[in-house]
Amino acid sequence: MKLTICKRGYQQVQSKFIKTKLSDDVANYLRKAIIEGVYPPEYHLNEPELARELNISRGPIREAISQLEADGLVYRPGNGRTKVMKFDESDFEDYLRLRTFLESEACKIIMKHAPYDAAFTSWMAAAKYDLEQLAISIESGIEIMSNQYDYSFHDNLMEKAGSVVLLRAWKSISGFRRSIMETNIKYAGSVKNNYFRDHMGILEGIESGDIARMEQGLQTHYKSGRMNFHKMQEVTRSS
Repeated sequence: MKLTICKRGYQQVQSKFIKTKLSDDVANYLRKAIIEGVYPPEYHLNEPELARELNISRGPIREAISQLEADGLVYRPGNGRTKVMKFDESDFEDYLRLRTFLESEACKIIMKHAPYDAAFTSWMAAAKYDLEQLAISIESGIEIMSNQYDYSFHDNLMEKAGSVVLLRAWKSISGFRRSIMETNIKYAGSVKNNYFRDHMGILEGIESGDIARMEQGLQTHYKSGRMNFHKMQEVTRSS
C-alpha cells in the first residue's frame, strides 16, 4: 500500500482547495495505515524512524501522533513508547453511530427552519450542484475530487444547521472522517457509482420535509460505507 504526504499543505481541485497542515497530512497517513492494518495493534510508532521514512522533521510527526492519541488510535504506556490500538468493525460501528446522531440532528434542524429560511432554496440548489460534480468526478475516476465533494457535502449539512454544539462535535472527528473516507473509496469498486443517489436521498428527505426519508437516505449512505470497510478488512487482513 502506498500512502503519500502532501508537503505543499494543499492540493488544488479545479476551483476548490483541500487545505491541510503538514501535521494533518501525517496524521492522515498514519490513521489510514492503522485502519488498513499496516500498523497492527501494539505496533510501536517510532518518531525517528517515521521522520526518516517520510523525510520530514519530527515536529509534524509529534503533532500528528497527538492527534491520533485524541482519536483513540494510539496510547503511550509508562515507558513512553507510542503504541497502536486496535481499530476493527466494532470501532467503525461506534464511529457510524456518532455520525448518525450528529448528521440526523443537523438535518432535522435544517428541516425545521426551512419554511422560514430565505436562503434555503439557494442552499439546496448549491448542494445539488455539488452532488452533480461528485457524480462527474466518480465517473471520471478523479478520486481526489470525489473525496473533496463528498467531504464538503457533509460539512455543509452541519454548517447549515448552525448548531455550535453539533458543529464542535463534528469538527472533533474531522481528521478521522477524512481518513475513513479516503480509505473506504479505495475499496468501493462499483459501489461508488451509487454515491450520487445515496447523497441525493438525504437532500430529497430534507427538501420534502420527510424525516423518515432523510434518515433512510443517511442509512443507505452508511450502508455503502459498511460494505467498503468490510471489503477493506477482508482484503488487508487476508494479505
